[in-house]
Amino acid sequence: MKPNTEIPRYATIPRWTRISGTTRTWTYSAINDGKLKSIKVGRRRLIDVPSGLELLEKLDEKAGA
Repeated sequence: MKPNTEIPRYATIPRWTRISGTTRTWTYSAINDGKLKSIKVGRRRLIDVPSGLELLEKLDEKAGA
């Protein structure tokens, strides 16, 4: 993600994967495991971006420990 780009509150799966650098497979797995917060709007699944980035930070901290 570009440094000066504003982080959205919610993002579609494709946009989330670009923001986070994760894959669709990881994203759906994290949703199914209850680790990644998301909502459904009609047929679209939207990721809670701030909580998703927080999850990635926690995972990074665990990996570095």
